Amino acid sequence: QQQKEEKNNIFSQLFSFLFKPLIKIKEGWKVYSDQQTFLPALALAYLYMTVLSVGSVLTSYLYWRGMSNESIGVWRGIGAFLGLLGSSVYPWFVKRYGLIKSGNIGSIGQWIMLVPCVLSLAIDDALVALSLMCIGVMLSRIGLWIFDLSVSQQMQETIPENQRGVVNGVQNAVQSLFELLSYLLVLVFNEPNKFWISTLISFGMVTLSVLTYSRYSVRESSKSHIILEEVEANEQQQTKPYPSTAP
Repeated sequence: QQQKEEKNNIFSQLFSFLFKPLIKIKEGWKVYSDQQTFLPALALAYLYMTVLSVGSVLTSYLYWRGMSNESIGVWRGIGAFLGLLGSSVYPWFVKRYGLIKSGNIGSIGQWIMLVPCVLSLAIDDALVALSLMCIGVMLSRIGLWIFDLSVSQQMQETIPENQRGVVNGVQNAVQSLFELLSYLLVLVFNEPNKFWISTLISFGMVTLSVLTYSRYSVRESSKSHIILEEVEANEQQQTKPYPSTAP
């Protein structure tokens, strides 16, 4: 009997060791996906699967195409400045257009600025192609930071305080997953002459991000209109004169 209890205890501990983390992941994902800001958070995470950023992958590609270290340093400095500019103008956008619309502006603005990067793939002239690539990536930083800050603020304002740790933990994990996928992308298409494939996939992820956030924006806009119509209907009902009871 004692040996049987010991075996059951061992199996119980083994089961807990193997499956408890999976259960925790499932529970965390359930809390994360039930949030109002699930779609914006997912849209933000998609942007981590990209080579169209001021990082080592793009720097290596530019160097392979013949750009000097000095020029690359200047472009990266411009990119950092434009990122700060996006952060600086973000409060103005929120004040003028609201939180959700500011996210839309940032998301679509980033997508538009990355279009020249795709067009540069069809240009044979190295100087023109590299210039388009750099200009597109650097200018996209403005929209990226507006979108990033908009989503972050929406998450801070809508997530219940007792769930913020779980939601932020899952968000970081999802972002890290897509960042890992970007590294795998480079490993698969590791030759510089195949960089165009990584560029198109990265642009596709940005497009997916725009569509995901747009769906959320339309949904929230519809909710706002319904609430506004209900409020107006209640106000009209309250202001309607009562029927006279005088004889």
